[in-house]
Amino acid sequence: MKKRIAMILALVIVASLALVGCGKGGNDKDALVGTWSGKVDITGIFNDEIMASLGSDAEGLEGYKDLAMTINLDLKADDTYTMAMDEAGTTELMESIKAQTKDILLAYMEKMIKDMGVDMTVEEAMEAAGISVDELMDEMFGADGLDVADLMEEISGKYMVKGGEIYLSEGSDEPEDVIPNPYKLDGNKLTIEADKLSDGDEVAEFMFPLVLEKVK
Repeated sequence: MKKRIAMILALVIVASLALVGCGKGGNDKDALVGTWSGKVDITGIFNDEIMASLGSDAEGLEGYKDLAMTINLDLKADDTYTMAMDEAGTTELMESIKAQTKDILLAYMEKMIKDMGVDMTVEEAMEAAGISVDELMDEMFGADGLDVADLMEEISGKYMVKGGEIYLSEGSDEPEDVIPNPYKLDGNKLTIEADKLSDGDEVAEFMFPLVLEKVK
Protein backbone atom coordinates (compact mmCIF):
# COMPACT_ATOMS: atom_id res chain seq x y z
CA MET A 1 0.00 0.00 0.00
CA LYS A 2 2.77 2.42 0.97
CA LYS A 3 4.58 1.89 -2.34
CA ARG A 4 1.33 2.08 -4.32
CA ILE A 5 0.39 5.43 -2.78
CA ALA A 6 3.86 6.83 -3.44
CA MET A 7 3.59 5.56 -7.04
CA ILE A 8 0.25 7.32 -7.57
CA LEU A 9 1.57 10.61 -6.21
CA ALA A 10 4.68 10.28 -8.38
CA LEU A 11 2.41 9.75 -11.39
CA VAL A 12 0.73 13.08 -10.69
CA ILE A 13 4.09 14.84 -10.61
CA VAL A 14 5.17 13.19 -13.87
CA ALA A 15 1.87 14.13 -15.49
CA SER A 16 2.51 17.70 -14.37
CA LEU A 17 5.16 17.99 -17.05
CA ALA A 18 2.30 18.37 -19.53
CA LEU A 19 0.59 21.10 -17.53
CA VAL A 20 1.63 24.48 -18.71
CA GLY A 21 0.99 25.83 -22.16
CA CYS A 22 0.11 28.58 -24.54
CA GLY A 23 -1.66 31.82 -23.82
CA LYS A 24 -4.31 33.15 -26.17
CA GLY A 25 -3.63 36.66 -27.36
CA GLY A 26 -0.35 38.25 -26.48
CA ASN A 27 2.83 37.85 -24.53
CA ASP A 28 1.98 37.32 -20.85
CA LYS A 29 5.56 36.84 -19.64
CA ASP A 30 5.51 39.64 -17.06
CA ALA A 31 2.08 38.67 -15.77
CA LEU A 32 3.06 35.01 -15.48
CA VAL A 33 6.22 35.60 -13.42
CA GLY A 34 5.50 34.63 -9.82
CA THR A 35 4.33 31.71 -7.70
CA TRP A 36 1.10 29.94 -8.62
CA SER A 37 -0.73 27.35 -6.53
CA GLY A 38 -3.56 24.99 -7.43
CA LYS A 39 -5.20 21.71 -6.48
CA VAL A 40 -5.39 18.51 -8.52
CA ASP A 41 -8.26 16.16 -7.67
CA ILE A 42 -6.77 12.67 -7.39
CA THR A 43 -9.83 10.98 -5.89
CA GLY A 44 -10.65 9.17 -9.11
CA ILE A 45 -7.18 7.76 -9.69
CA PHE A 46 -6.98 6.56 -6.08
CA ASN A 47 -10.30 4.77 -6.37
CA ASP A 48 -9.25 3.26 -9.70
CA GLU A 49 -5.97 1.99 -8.30
CA ILE A 50 -6.67 1.13 -4.67
CA MET A 51 -10.31 0.03 -4.78
CA ALA A 52 -9.68 -2.02 -7.92
CA SER A 53 -6.84 -3.82 -6.15
CA LEU A 54 -9.30 -5.03 -3.48
CA GLY A 55 -11.26 -6.88 -6.15
CA SER A 56 -14.93 -7.78 -6.33
CA ASP A 57 -15.28 -7.87 -2.53
CA ALA A 58 -14.95 -4.06 -2.57
CA GLU A 59 -18.00 -3.59 -4.80
CA GLY A 60 -20.55 -1.38 -3.08
CA LEU A 61 -18.05 0.28 -0.75
CA GLU A 62 -17.93 4.06 -0.84
CA GLY A 63 -14.22 4.36 -1.54
CA TYR A 64 -12.05 7.48 -1.25
CA LYS A 65 -13.45 10.99 -1.49
CA ASP A 66 -12.15 14.57 -1.56
CA LEU A 67 -8.47 13.81 -2.18
CA ALA A 68 -6.63 16.79 -3.64
CA MET A 69 -2.95 17.41 -4.20
CA THR A 70 -1.67 20.99 -4.00
CA ILE A 71 0.93 21.88 -6.63
CA ASN A 72 3.07 25.02 -6.61
CA LEU A 73 4.48 26.41 -9.85
CA ASP A 74 7.14 29.11 -9.61
CA LEU A 75 7.82 30.98 -12.87
CA LYS A 76 10.93 33.12 -12.45
CA ALA A 77 12.06 36.23 -14.26
CA ASP A 78 15.28 34.52 -15.39
CA ASP A 79 13.31 32.09 -17.60
CA THR A 80 13.58 29.16 -15.18
CA TYR A 81 10.82 27.47 -13.23
CA THR A 82 10.22 24.96 -10.46
CA MET A 83 7.16 22.80 -9.82
CA ALA A 84 6.57 20.78 -6.66
CA MET A 85 3.93 19.48 -4.30
CA ASP A 86 3.08 21.85 -1.47
CA GLU A 87 4.48 20.51 1.82
CA ALA A 88 1.60 21.57 4.10
CA GLY A 89 -0.96 20.42 1.55
CA THR A 90 0.79 17.07 1.12
CA THR A 91 0.88 16.48 4.88
CA GLU A 92 -2.87 17.14 5.05
CA LEU A 93 -3.44 14.88 2.03
CA MET A 94 -1.51 11.99 3.57
CA GLU A 95 -3.43 12.27 6.83
CA SER A 96 -6.68 12.08 4.87
CA ILE A 97 -5.44 9.09 2.84
CA LYS A 98 -4.45 7.18 5.97
CA ALA A 99 -7.73 7.93 7.79
CA GLN A 100 -9.85 7.01 4.77
CA THR A 101 -7.82 3.86 4.11
CA LYS A 102 -8.53 2.71 7.67
CA ASP A 103 -12.27 3.31 7.23
CA ILE A 104 -12.29 1.55 3.85
CA LEU A 105 -10.44 -1.50 5.17
CA LEU A 106 -12.78 -1.80 8.16
CA ALA A 107 -15.80 -1.64 5.83
CA TYR A 108 -14.11 -4.10 3.46
CA MET A 109 -13.43 -6.62 6.22
CA GLU A 110 -16.91 -6.19 7.67
CA LYS A 111 -18.38 -6.93 4.24
CA MET A 112 -16.19 -10.00 3.79
CA ILE A 113 -17.16 -11.37 7.21
CA LYS A 114 -20.84 -10.80 6.45
CA ASP A 115 -20.56 -12.41 3.01
CA MET A 116 -18.89 -15.44 4.61
CA GLY A 117 -21.74 -15.78 7.10
CA VAL A 118 -19.37 -15.59 10.05
CA ASP A 119 -20.94 -14.33 13.29
CA MET A 120 -18.25 -12.02 14.63
CA THR A 121 -17.20 -8.38 14.51
CA VAL A 122 -14.18 -7.04 12.64
CA GLU A 123 -12.43 -6.46 15.94
CA GLU A 124 -13.06 -10.05 17.00
CA ALA A 125 -11.83 -11.35 13.65
CA MET A 126 -8.64 -9.31 13.87
CA GLU A 127 -8.07 -10.31 17.46
CA ALA A 128 -8.36 -13.93 16.38
CA ALA A 129 -5.79 -13.22 13.68
CA GLY A 130 -3.47 -11.73 16.28
CA ILE A 131 -3.37 -8.17 14.91
CA SER A 132 -5.17 -4.90 15.64
CA VAL A 133 -6.44 -2.34 13.15
CA ASP A 134 -3.77 0.15 14.24
CA GLU A 135 -1.02 -2.46 13.85
CA LEU A 136 -2.32 -3.23 10.37
CA MET A 137 -2.20 0.46 9.47
CA ASP A 138 1.37 0.69 10.80
CA GLU A 139 2.35 -2.24 8.58
CA MET A 140 0.77 -0.57 5.55
CA PHE A 141 2.01 2.97 6.09
CA GLY A 142 4.93 2.47 8.44
CA ALA A 143 4.79 3.13 12.17
CA ASP A 144 5.67 6.77 11.55
CA GLY A 145 3.48 7.09 8.47
CA LEU A 146 4.64 8.06 5.01
CA ASP A 147 7.57 10.46 5.02
CA VAL A 148 6.22 13.53 3.25
CA ALA A 149 9.77 14.64 2.46
CA ASP A 150 10.18 11.55 0.29
CA LEU A 151 7.23 12.70 -1.83
CA MET A 152 8.37 16.27 -2.32
CA GLU A 153 9.86 15.66 -5.75
CA GLU A 154 10.61 18.90 -7.57
CA ILE A 155 10.59 19.44 -11.32
CA SER A 156 12.71 22.28 -12.65
CA GLY A 157 13.91 23.58 -15.97
CA LYS A 158 13.56 26.45 -18.40
CA TYR A 159 10.53 28.12 -19.88
CA MET A 160 9.93 30.39 -22.83
CA VAL A 161 7.05 32.71 -23.73
CA LYS A 162 6.72 33.33 -27.44
CA GLY A 163 3.82 34.31 -29.66
CA GLY A 164 1.25 33.82 -26.92
CA GLU A 165 2.66 30.42 -25.92
CA ILE A 166 4.69 29.25 -22.96
CA TYR A 167 6.93 26.19 -23.14
CA LEU A 168 8.40 24.40 -20.12
CA SER A 169 11.26 21.94 -20.45
CA GLU A 170 12.78 19.69 -17.80
CA GLY A 171 16.37 19.83 -16.61
CA SER A 172 18.82 21.03 -19.25
CA ASP A 173 16.41 20.47 -22.17
CA GLU A 174 15.47 23.51 -24.21
CA PRO A 175 11.91 24.91 -24.09
CA GLU A 176 11.63 24.90 -27.88
CA ASP A 177 11.47 21.09 -27.82
CA VAL A 178 8.27 20.75 -25.74
CA ILE A 179 4.59 20.94 -26.66
CA PRO A 180 2.52 23.78 -25.12
CA ASN A 181 -1.00 23.74 -23.65
CA PRO A 182 -3.81 26.31 -23.95
CA TYR A 183 -4.33 28.60 -20.98
CA LYS A 184 -6.54 31.48 -19.93
CA LEU A 185 -5.13 34.24 -17.76
CA ASP A 186 -7.66 36.32 -15.83
CA GLY A 187 -5.93 38.56 -13.32
CA ASN A 188 -4.50 36.28 -10.64
CA LYS A 189 -6.30 33.22 -11.98
CA LEU A 190 -4.59 30.91 -14.46
CA THR A 191 -6.65 28.10 -16.00
CA ILE A 192 -4.69 25.50 -17.93
CA GLU A 193 -6.41 23.14 -20.35
CA ALA A 194 -5.17 19.99 -22.07
CA ASP A 195 -3.30 20.49 -25.34
CA LYS A 196 -4.59 18.65 -28.39
CA LEU A 197 -2.07 15.82 -27.90
CA SER A 198 -2.86 15.41 -24.21
CA ASP A 199 -6.62 15.36 -24.83
CA GLY A 200 -7.75 11.81 -24.16
CA ASP A 201 -4.41 10.81 -22.65
CA GLU A 202 -5.52 8.64 -19.74
CA VAL A 203 -2.28 9.31 -17.86
CA ALA A 204 -2.63 13.08 -17.79
CA GLU A 205 -6.24 13.97 -18.56
CA PHE A 206 -7.29 13.88 -14.88
CA MET A 207 -5.01 16.91 -14.38
CA PHE A 208 -7.13 19.21 -16.52
CA PRO A 209 -8.43 21.81 -16.27
CA LEU A 210 -5.91 22.97 -13.68
CA VAL A 211 -6.85 26.21 -11.95
CA LEU A 212 -3.99 28.11 -10.32
CA GLU A 213 -4.10 31.21 -8.18
CA LYS A 214 -1.16 33.61 -7.99
CA VAL A 215 0.06 33.63 -4.40
CA LYS A 216 3.03 35.98 -4.79
